Amino acid sequence: MLTQDAPAGLCPGCLLRTAVETGAKDFVPLLPKLRYFGDYELLEEIARGGMGVVYKARQVSLNRIVAVKMMRPGLLASEEEIKRFHAEATAAANLQHPNIVSVYEVGERDGLHYFSMEYVAGTSLAQIVQQRPLLPTRAARYVQIVAEAIHSAHTRGTLHRDLKPSNVLVDLSDQLHITDFGLAKQIHSETTLTVTGVVLGTPNYMPPEQAGGAGNGHYGPASDVYALGAILYELLTGRPPFQAATPLQTIKLVLEAEPVPPRVINPGLDRDLEIICLKCLAKEPRRRYQSAEELARDLGRFLRHEPILARPIGAPARMWRWCRRNPWPAVAVAALTAFAILAAASAMASRERLWNSLLQQARLQRATGNRTDEVETLKQAARIRNNAELRQEAIQMAATPGARPLFSIPYGTAFSFAFSPDSKLIALRGGYAYGPTFLQRGMYNDVKVWDVDSRRPLAQAETNDAFSSNHELLIKRNRRIERLDTFSGEMRPVKIAGMNIISSLAPCKCKSSHPKVPADGKTLFTARPSFREKGSNVIRINDFESGHEIRRWKYEGGQMRAFAVSPDGRWLASAGADHMIRLWETASGKELARWEAHDAAITALSFYPRGNVLASGAEDGSVKLWDLDHIRRELASIGLGW
Repeated sequence: MLTQDAPAGLCPGCLLRTAVETGAKDFVPLLPKLRYFGDYELLEEIARGGMGVVYKARQVSLNRIVAVKMMRPGLLASEEEIKRFHAEATAAANLQHPNIVSVYEVGERDGLHYFSMEYVAGTSLAQIVQQRPLLPTRAARYVQIVAEAIHSAHTRGTLHRDLKPSNVLVDLSDQLHITDFGLAKQIHSETTLTVTGVVLGTPNYMPPEQAGGAGNGHYGPASDVYALGAILYELLTGRPPFQAATPLQTIKLVLEAEPVPPRVINPGLDRDLEIICLKCLAKEPRRRYQSAEELARDLGRFLRHEPILARPIGAPARMWRWCRRNPWPAVAVAALTAFAILAAASAMASRERLWNSLLQQARLQRATGNRTDEVETLKQAARIRNNAELRQEAIQMAATPGARPLFSIPYGTAFSFAFSPDSKLIALRGGYAYGPTFLQRGMYNDVKVWDVDSRRPLAQAETNDAFSSNHELLIKRNRRIERLDTFSGEMRPVKIAGMNIISSLAPCKCKSSHPKVPADGKTLFTARPSFREKGSNVIRINDFESGHEIRRWKYEGGQMRAFAVSPDGRWLASAGADHMIRLWETASGKELARWEAHDAAITALSFYPRGNVLASGAEDGSVKLWDLDHIRRELASIGLGW
C-alpha cells in the first residue's frame, strides 16, 4: 500500500527495490512512502547483511511485532543466492528451540523474496563485548546455552556454519537467541550451495576446514564447536582469536597460526576455562569436542567447580601439529637445526682437542721446569673448560714450587709433628726402618726438636708421644709425663695436671689412631677405616664434650696414614699410601685441593699455628713444608681458587 505522495509510475515492489538499493541512509526518507509490504507494516530497518535487509515490522493480521528479512533486490541476484536465501528460512523453520529464533512465514511478493521471524528486542553479544570482556562465569554460561541450542540443531541435521557474536541476540530478560542460518547446511545432505574454492562466512570465527574452502565432507558438528570456542575466546578477552588487517590475512592466521592463550591477554582467567576454549580452537576437528553437547557439559562442570574432562596440550604436541600443518617450513627448520647441531658438535670436538693439547703441553712444561709458560697454558685451558682434571693439574703446578724441603731422616719415617706457638720450632716423632719394611711401630721412637729456619736439631728424647707448649715439649714416656726444655735438653717431671691434657682424648669412643682437637677445643676430629667399603676411610667431626656427631664424609684415597686440622678448624688435611695430600673444607666436607707431595707413603701432617703452612713427612724420611697461601694465589691467577 502506497501513500498519496509516493513517486509516480512505481509499484510497491519497485519502490521497495529502489529503497533497498540506495542503502540504509537513503532509505529512511523513503520509508514513510512505503509503509506496508503485504501483511506487514514496515517500521524500521534493524540490520543489513550480505544477502538481505532486516526490518522491524508489525504483522497486521495478527497484530504482533516481527522481523522481516528481504533478499537484496536487483538483477545481479543469482539463482544460487535465491536458493541460499530460502535454505536459511527452511533451516530455521525446521528448528524448534527456545534459544533459536523462530520463523513464521516464507514467501515472495512482487518479485521480492522474504520471510518473517520472531523479533528479539535487546542487543547482541557483539555489542555487549565491545564495551569490555565478560566475567568468566557469565561468558561460560552464555556459551553453554548457545552450545545446547546448537546441539539441538545438530540432532535435527542442521549445521549453522556462521556462528559469531553478532548472530547471538540477548533479549531484555538476558535470554539468548541464535539467528542468521544463511550458511546453514544439512549434515547428511550431498548437495551444497557453496561454490568450490569460495570461502563463505566470517574469517574471524570460521574453522580451518571452512577457511580453506575444503569440500563438504570436512564439515561436521566440530566445525560449529570451533565457532563456539571463538565466541568464548572473544567474550573472555574482548577480541577474536584471529584478526588481521584484511580478511585474507585473517584466513592465513586461521590456517597456520595458533591462538594466543586467553590468559596471556586476561591473566585473571581460570586455567580450566582456557583449556576448554583452546580445545574448541584445535586446528584438527578430531581434537576438538566432538559435539556441542560435550562442550556444554564441560562448561557445566566448570560452572559447578567440578574437574573438567579437557586436558591441556603440551609443547611437543603443539610443535608436532605445527609441523604437520607447515611441512616445508618444518623441513627447513629441521635442516637448520641439524646443521646447527653438527656445527656445534664439530666446534665442541675441536675445543676438546685443543683442551687436551693444552693440558699435555702444560704437563710437559712442568716436567721441563718451564713454570711461567705452564701457567699461561693452564690459563688458556681454563678459558675453554674448567673441570676436575684441569684443577688437579693446576694445583699440582701451584703446589710444587710452594714446597720447602725441611730435612730428611736417614732410613727413618716421620710419625707426627708439633710446632711451637711462634712456628719457629718443630718437634718430630720418628722411627727407624730397615729398607722398605717398618719395624714394629713404637720401637726406637724418639722426638727431635728442630729450628725451622736454620734446620738445626736442638734436642732429642725417646718417647711415645709429644705435644708442644711454648718452647717446651710435653713428653709421654714410660707412663709418665715429662717436660723437655728445647734449649737446654733438660728433662723434668710434670704434675698430674699434665696428665689431664693427654687423658682428655678419652671420651672419643671411635677406634681411631688419629684424634685431633682444634685450638678452640670445641670439636674432635677422628678418622678410621670404613668397614663397609674396602679402601675408604671415614672422617668424623664430633662435639668434644658430648661426643655428638656433627658431620662425616668419606676419604677414598686408599689407606689413610695421617691427617691434621688447622688451628681455626676450617681446614683438614689428609694423606696416605697414594703419596697425595688432600685439603678439605670442614664446614661442608668438600675437597678443596689435592696434590702429589712425596715419592713415598705420607705418614705425618701438621699445620703451622697460624694455619697457613702445612708440614708433611713420608716413609722415605723426607719432611716438607707447604705454603698454602702461595698455592691459593697461584690458583687464583688461573681463575681456579678455592
